[in-house]
Amino acid sequence: MDFSATPAILSIVFVTDEVDCSYNPNHETIFVPVNRQGSNPETLAAFWHDPSGTFDATASQPTSAVCWNAGVRCEGEGIYSSCAPVNLDESGQLVADEDADEQAVLRPLSRYIGLVDGIESAKQVIDHNQEVLVSVIGGVTIGYPDVGILYTESPDPAGEPNFVPNFGVGQGCVSADAQAVPPVRLRDFAAAFGENNLFSVCDTDFGPALRSIADEIREEIRPACMPMCVADIGVDETGLQPQCDLELEVRRDDGSTMRIPIPQCEDGNRVPAGSSHCYVSLTTPDVMDPRCVSEGWNLQFELVSASDVESPVEGPSGFYATCQPSIDPQYECPGLPI
Repeated sequence: MDFSATPAILSIVFVTDEVDCSYNPNHETIFVPVNRQGSNPETLAAFWHDPSGTFDATASQPTSAVCWNAGVRCEGEGIYSSCAPVNLDESGQLVADEDADEQAVLRPLSRYIGLVDGIESAKQVIDHNQEVLVSVIGGVTIGYPDVGILYTESPDPAGEPNFVPNFGVGQGCVSADAQAVPPVRLRDFAAAFGENNLFSVCDTDFGPALRSIADEIREEIRPACMPMCVADIGVDETGLQPQCDLELEVRRDDGSTMRIPIPQCEDGNRVPAGSSHCYVSLTTPDVMDPRCVSEGWNLQFELVSASDVESPVEGPSGFYATCQPSIDPQYECPGLPI
């Protein structure tokens, strides 16, 4: 049976004090001052005003408020009860979901969620447990999620008084180091791929956020469990004696790939002379990763690299293992679910 190593982990991290503005280039005229000329300039520049609806006919250039007004609508007054992403056309009218990819001035969130979902699905063909990770360090209150996200139509008194005209909404957080727009589109995008993955860009210490992100990545690093019950060919010897062949897949400079046999490591987990890698077989619960043991497998690999060997290729892209399967898995792998 062949086994390929876990695919590369994808972690998407946004660090921003502003709002997402993934606009459709076909509608870039929402940012162009010339659109404010004509008999009905309010229709031609529907997003050049603050959330109160005040239209500023004297503005000579857009602000980031365009990006907020073109993609978000809020409910309530003063401190909004809720804010949600919306798909709007150039005149500020709601667009049906099926027409949003063409008619909405900002790309619909479904476009990006679908793209990342597709990447995640492709990875799960190889490892069904793997997920794409998404995190946002943005304009949420310090202490989130214990403290909720603040959406308000008034600027924070401790911050910049022109914040609302410039950004379309009051600050989501304020500190000595930052004033940030509260996330809405990024909030919903991140929520599609996890929980508790929003952190405050106003925090003076990003350490806790980065540690949380690193912990999520660490959880995605799967041990190289051989996903089959491997035969013991050394029945007269103590412990499992597997018969396996391992290959390292590497990329050439021209983009093609090749496979190189990986030898077993020598005593002390040393890489044999002339090789760039070797492997170690772990066959007992005391040295195997608990995840391999809990899933019932009887073999795990560890790959060892030689730091002093110069590779003639760009780099490894995966490794593959072929082992002789057990003919009596209930005896040799009693922990496997029946």
